[in-house]
Amino acid sequence: MGKIPEDKLKWLLSLLPYATSAQEKWPGMRASVCIAQAALETAWGKRKIGGWNLWGLKAMKWVPSSVEVVTHEWDKDTRDYVKVTARFCAFATPLEGFEAYGRLVTNSPTYREARDSADPVAYVKELAKHWATDPMYAEKINWIIKEAGL
Repeated sequence: MGKIPEDKLKWLLSLLPYATSAQEKWPGMRASVCIAQAALETAWGKRKIGGWNLWGLKAMKWVPSSVEVVTHEWDKDTRDYVKVTARFCAFATPLEGFEAYGRLVTNSPTYREARDSADPVAYVKELAKHWATDPMYAEKINWIIKEAGL
């Protein structure tokens, strides 16, 4: 992998105000990780799910809007990507999406080990265990953080 192109870096940094604002309210999240995940999950803003759902957040009871989407997930048994249909959160504004991300990461027992990690790389590895099916997810997120200087 090479350096991040200027246009992608500009898009990434445009998310920083939303991520830092959400992090102030929801201290269990890390803005750098949130932004890197948004880049990876949306192909740098090209493929968004449900308006401002930049992380592929599946539908949650406390989020009023959702959309049904056909997507691909890693199947650990077949070791390949498979097509699945699932409901995802839909957010009308960037701040709504970032705050929902922050609330989830801060309050969910699933991400406790990530929150307890002082080391940023360990935080990502713990988060990735439950976030994505891609076995290379943590490495990809950490690469984006490093290359973007987050």
